[in-house]
Amino acid sequence: MDARFYNAVAQLSDVGTVAIRSLRHDDKERLLGLFRRLMRRSIYFRFLGEDKKDVTPDELAYYTEIDFENHVALAACLNEGGEERIVGVGRYTVSEESKSSKSAEVMFCVGDEYQGRGIGTALLDHLVRIARTQGIEKFEGRLFASNSRMFSVLEKSGFTLKSVKESGGIVHTEFSIKK
Repeated sequence: MDARFYNAVAQLSDVGTVAIRSLRHDDKERLLGLFRRLMRRSIYFRFLGEDKKDVTPDELAYYTEIDFENHVALAACLNEGGEERIVGVGRYTVSEESKSSKSAEVMFCVGDEYQGRGIGTALLDHLVRIARTQGIEKFEGRLFASNSRMFSVLEKSGFTLKSVKESGGIVHTEFSIKK
């Protein structure tokens, strides 16, 4: 499977059909739109307390210019008024250190008005499909213990979570995605 051309559809009960596709370099403006629609609390959770006001050009390049080997990113998109709108993003990265353990760090961001509707779950499902084809056996991530929505997505996924509290209210969570 070539993740650069990933394209699927997820049927969600109250949102309807959501396209799940590879994030592309031409998604910069759509991704900025998602970021700029986020409430401060969502930015706080996504960036682990960093008080971000905007995305720098270097960050935007990192988020959209993806190799699909060590960095895979998917967008959840809705068609609104004839325009494609990114309503969520899921990604994983494989560092040099994590290659030997066949693990990847996974991250999500779903627009506030779409949280709790299954978009994060759909993104996780599709990321797991891709990761398995690339030999990844474990996802891990860091999140605030108070990020109940993300914990809910992970807990409902059916994977067995192992969590360790770190300082500052952050929890390191990992789970096996092996079949």
